[in-house]
Amino acid sequence: VELASRSLYQVIIYEEELEAARTDPLTGLRNKKFFYEIMPQAFDRAALNPESNPLSLIMMDGDHFKSINDNYGHQVGDQMLQDLAKTLRACVRSDEGDSRGGPGDYLIRYGGEEFLIVMENTDVRRACDIGERIRSAVENKSDWPGGIAKWTMSLGIATYPFDGKNADELLQRADTALYYVKEELGRNKVCHTQQVPKSFKSAKAAAAIGGELGVFDPAALLQSLATAQKTGILTVQARDGKQLWLLFEGGKPVQARLGKFAGSPAIVEFITTFEEGNFNFQEKVFSGKETMTKLPKLDETFNVAK
Repeated sequence: VELASRSLYQVIIYEEELEAARTDPLTGLRNKKFFYEIMPQAFDRAALNPESNPLSLIMMDGDHFKSINDNYGHQVGDQMLQDLAKTLRACVRSDEGDSRGGPGDYLIRYGGEEFLIVMENTDVRRACDIGERIRSAVENKSDWPGGIAKWTMSLGIATYPFDGKNADELLQRADTALYYVKEELGRNKVCHTQQVPKSFKSAKAAAAIGGELGVFDPAALLQSLATAQKTGILTVQARDGKQLWLLFEGGKPVQARLGKFAGSPAIVEFITTFEEGNFNFQEKVFSGKETMTKLPKLDETFNVAK
């Protein structure tokens, strides 16, 4: 009994830690980690009958949020984000779908003032209606913290299967629509990616991720890029001068180089010998159907074994 009790306690602790890892501590919404966990499941459900069960993604950005932090302070900015989370909850279906493992709306704080809503069984028209409902609710809210009378949001939408075949493509299309609103429509608007002119090229630079490695981080770094289905180039510089070059396509390592090591041996060398250093990931960026960032490739000797 004592042994079983200890085991159950460990399970409870693990579940609590897992829940905390999937939750944004400021707003109580789901976070980016949860987004990349739920998207494969949502896509699998939608793929059973894409025409009848479309999947829509709304990407939202608080307009001029930096000026709010600058003028009112980060405490007021945090309170604004908390109030925004409550407003978003009131505009969508219950987000309890994730606890049941079935279709639902998933509210996610993607980072900073950027929020996402993953909506299953939601076509283009309904997604745009929900987007407009959110935009109007935020614009008409007049009791923001710090005495701020008005705040607005810009929203970009993309829908599977018409606008992307995986989470990364759908996210990029929604992001393009969002930046079309911010750069061309004057903000405080809702735009579906299908409304974005093919000639539009966002001024947004290619996404770059950087930071420092700590002990035992190499494998976790590769796993995070794979889980996020990223396409781009990872470079890692160790303190002793060794450098890894690794090309990802849709989360899969395609080519690798580390000194005299090429392909899979380079990845093994990286995981087993790097304990610290600096890393940078340059992501491939799309605008509509065009590729804005071209990725260099090495000859076939650097290919990673399947």
